Amino acid sequence: MKRFIITAAITAAFTVPAAAIAGSISPATFEATIAVGGSVTVSKTVTTDAIGASKVDVFFLTDDTGSMGGPINNVKTTAAALLTALQDTYTDIAFGVGSYDGDPREGVPIASPPAANLTAAYSRQSMITTDTTQVEAAINTWAAGGGGDSPEANFFALHQVATSGGFTDGLGTTDNGGAGYSTGLATGWREGAARVIVWFGDIVSHTTTVSQDEAIAALTANGVTVVAMNSSGDNSGIDGSNQADSIVAATGGVIVNNFASVPIANIVDSIVGAIGDATSTLDLSLAVQGGVPAGLNISFVCTSTEGCDDVAGGESRTFDMTITGLTPGDYDFTVIAPGVAGASERDLITVTADGGGTVPEPGTLGLLAASLLGAGFARRRKH
Repeated sequence: MKRFIITAAITAAFTVPAAAIAGSISPATFEATIAVGGSVTVSKTVTTDAIGASKVDVFFLTDDTGSMGGPINNVKTTAAALLTALQDTYTDIAFGVGSYDGDPREGVPIASPPAANLTAAYSRQSMITTDTTQVEAAINTWAAGGGGDSPEANFFALHQVATSGGFTDGLGTTDNGGAGYSTGLATGWREGAARVIVWFGDIVSHTTTVSQDEAIAALTANGVTVVAMNSSGDNSGIDGSNQADSIVAATGGVIVNNFASVPIANIVDSIVGAIGDATSTLDLSLAVQGGVPAGLNISFVCTSTEGCDDVAGGESRTFDMTITGLTPGDYDFTVIAPGVAGASERDLITVTADGGGTVPEPGTLGLLAASLLGAGFARRRKH
């Protein structure tokens, strides 16, 4: 999904989302005993909250060259109100802060080992954190200066935020002689959070260090949605050659044009509304928190006829979770729905070596357990 918003319509175009209510996974617990090589499948229903994604990491990223003085100052002025509004909107939200200016190809070296705040290419002022005092202080370090040339390091910076400072692919003609560049600056994305970069800028990106395709690949591989706050109009500024348009289209994000002209009184609503638009639907999935325990194989399959992509807030989808025993033992793990605050459930699985059958614990499969009991096949798990 993408949106083009002009200054005159910006306050009417976005509806600021209401406060979130945590989502859920049901049943909330599941217990079973299976043999090595045996499997058990249980249906899980995930319900999102009314606003869509509700566990969200938002990384504020700006071009900090001299021409960005106006937009940067406006965001700094409204930073406290912006963070409060986002906290009031989302059940579980955290923030990071970074900036960029000249591309590595411009000859400014990347520190080795990387400094906490690089002076060019990409700087990280704050990793993802829930400490809004730290975040506000980080935003207030933004200072527009330098530049005077174009393009800038837009794609390199987006790549570094998405990959937590990972290496570029080395394929570009100015990509460090084939070795690639890496700042090594971790972003701090939280497990199970929807990932959003709010990108402020006013000029196109260099493409010979990190190409548009490489930036998109890094963003999509890491599940990042981009909200582009473009100082200029359509097909200009960061959207020159449709660069920002392509980025938001590929990541399911939003582009706000003419952001530099938004009255300061409307800054908070425009940013909160853009983030809300970008997170109003999400691709639902299930994952084992911290990874699948050694000794089990666990898979998830969406079984809803509507599919599990682009799910709107307040809707539910079902998944089959299949657990296969590989090694005898007792396993206790948690399953989450990434991007949905409060959506988690606990599983207790015993794997035996005796060749016994699959036995769901009474009370976790409801009707199935009752029917098995009636047929004489159910037995209580021994503790």
